[in-house]
Amino acid sequence: MDKPGNVTNNNNIVEYNTMKDGTLDDVKAQYDEVTVLFDLTAELLDTVEDPSVIDPVEQLELVDMLADQISESTDLLCDQFLAIAEKGGKSGKLQKGRVEGALRKIFTALDFYREQMQRKGADAVNIADAVVEKITRQVERVVVIFLNYVKLSLDRIMHKTQIDEFRQHHEHIALMMHDAGLKAS
Repeated sequence: MDKPGNVTNNNNIVEYNTMKDGTLDDVKAQYDEVTVLFDLTAELLDTVEDPSVIDPVEQLELVDMLADQISESTDLLCDQFLAIAEKGGKSGKLQKGRVEGALRKIFTALDFYREQMQRKGADAVNIADAVVEKITRQVERVVVIFLNYVKLSLDRIMHKTQIDEFRQHHEHIALMMHDAGLKAS
């Protein structure tokens, strides 16, 4: 018999009170936020077939590596989120390393895309830029979700400029990181 305050899901008991006093619906909503990255990856790849794209092959070369990296990393992030949820919101060094590695790969791929665009010239604009910006904001939301369960070191995930931008978009993170004693710079 389950203890009060627990939710049974596929024979696994998730103590949702240790997942920041959320409910199973809250945990599912957080998981769904992580999976949004799959949708954004598909949207990124759709830019290749957009009628406004002059050279679809060049467009594919521009976005393919980013899309692959986001997809692979999102798979890993989803797996790690489920593993943490099954442990009632607790994570170990293994989950921390895997989550940090997956997020680092996404941020590195985003940087690579931006570097490619800069090489094209200061005025270069691509239809994928708007999607890349949405992906960046979504990855930041994913970082916030994982910060609730894993003591992430942001300096292992992003470089200083990205950390500063992240803090601007998520002002509450600086306080949360200070309270948790997380290393951020």
